[in-house]
Amino acid sequence: MGNTVPSIEMQGLLTSPDNSLRCKWLEGSLLVDSDLVRCDASKAICTFIFCDKTATSPEDVYAEV
Repeated sequence: MGNTVPSIEMQGLLTSPDNSLRCKWLEGSLLVDSDLVRCDASKAICTFIFCDKTATSPEDVYAEV
């Protein structure tokens, strides 16, 4: 889940034969309850959280998740 369209690298990961049936990208925010409900996060087997390690503020960490 991210606030923007996934990067080319992420699109490559999502469309690879190993991941294409098991991984989905949703536009939204992990910080918004309605987005978590919309993606049915409570039923997920696992989640991957990527953050910007070079972010200068906590709010920027989730900008490119």
